[in-house]
Amino acid sequence: MAITTAVSDLFASIYELAASVVGAVYTVVHSFVMGIAHLFAGFIGFFADIFKGVFDLVGGVGKFVTGMLHSLSLPSFPSSFFVFVLFLLCGGLAAGFFQTDDDMRSISLHISKPPDLQLHHIPP
Repeated sequence: MAITTAVSDLFASIYELAASVVGAVYTVVHSFVMGIAHLFAGFIGFFADIFKGVFDLVGGVGKFVTGMLHSLSLPSFPSSFFVFVLFLLCGGLAAGFFQTDDDMRSISLHISKPPDLQLHHIPP
């Protein structure tokens, strides 16, 4: 084995050692920096998901309340109007408007004769 080959192998080994150390340092620094970047990205995603969930929850509750108001108010309006007109036709709070049985098991509407409705002219 020649001295030139030994020196050449020595320099090749020193180069491989230096390249390995530089690669390891680069890998450690890159892993640390990417870990910090992913940590902040995770925080941002976490808060975005929380706000998205809060807005979805508030929107869902709002849709529920609006739907309940809509479903409770619109169908009950015609029946309420009918009961009000019936109340006016019977003369308001009259005794015997609702007639109950003696044993209080049922309530029935008792109307003997509707009053005569006449339109009255109000002078100016």
